[in-house]
Amino acid sequence: MILSNFKVIPTSAPVYDTVWDYIVPLSIPLLLFSSNILKIWKESRRLLFIFLIASVGTMIGTTVAFIILNHSVPYLSKIGAMMTGSYIGGGVN
Repeated sequence: MILSNFKVIPTSAPVYDTVWDYIVPLSIPLLLFSSNILKIWKESRRLLFIFLIASVGTMIGTTVAFIILNHSVPYLSKIGAMMTGSYIGGGVN
């Protein structure tokens, strides 16, 4: 990214499609194979619990807002789904 921002390499090229279509999906499982799942579970148990509470709170808040504002905001179901996915899972969702 730094090299493309400084115009050392092009910002778009056919090789980038190959990287994103094949190399990245293959590299993610390889990284996970070398991880210690039990250690990750032990160290992140509290964080997972907090994340689940926040996710449930987001869904409850969206449901309450939908019930209250359903008749005054067009496309509220789509907006609510988009915002809930964004808040829980990040910008990728």
